[in-house]
Amino acid sequence: MFIASGRYQRGSSLLLESCIVVACLGALCCWLMPGLSSITQAHRAQQFIEQLEQSIQLGKNEALSLQRPMVLCGSTDGQTCSADADKPLQYWLLAEYDPNNAQKKPYQVKRLLHLWSIPKQHTLNFKAFGQTTKTPTQMLIIQPNGLTYNNGTFTYRYVDAEKWHETMIRVNNGLRSYQEQNSGLLRH
Repeated sequence: MFIASGRYQRGSSLLLESCIVVACLGALCCWLMPGLSSITQAHRAQQFIEQLEQSIQLGKNEALSLQRPMVLCGSTDGQTCSADADKPLQYWLLAEYDPNNAQKKPYQVKRLLHLWSIPKQHTLNFKAFGQTTKTPTQMLIIQPNGLTYNNGTFTYRYVDAEKWHETMIRVNNGLRSYQEQNSGLLRH
C-alpha cells in the first residue's frame, strides 16, 4: 500500500510541474509576441521599400529600352492610376504612360508592367514637386531618356504596437533616390 500511494504522489507532482512549465511558457510567449509583431512589420516594410526602388529602376530601364514614357502610380483597383482619389490606395502600378490619356480620371494605363499590393495598415503616397501642367500631381512619369518629368517624394508609413514609422524616398530628375527614416510614439 505504501508503494502505491508513493506512486500517486509522484504522478501528481509531475502533473503540477508540467502545468507550471506550460503557464511559464504561455506568459513568456505573451511577453514576446508584441516584439515579434513589430519585427515582422519592419521586415514587411523593408521588403516593400526595396520593391518600390526596384520598380523605379525597372521603369527607367523599360523607358530607355522601349523609348516610351512609363508611369509609377497608386491605384484603388489595380488597373487604373487613381492617386488623386480620396479612397485609400491598395496597389501601386508600373505601366506604359500615354500622354493623350493623362487628363482623364481615373487614368487608364496603356500596358501594365508591374503591380504590387500595399500591406494592410500601411500607406504609400507620392507627392511631386516642380509640377508642370502636363503631369498629374501624384504620378512619377519617366521619360524615354530615363529622366523624370517631375521630382518628388514617396512617403511610406505603418504603425506597429506602439510606434509609427515613416520612410521618405526622395526621387530626383535622374531617378536617384535618397532615403530618410523617422519614427515616434503614438499619442493615446
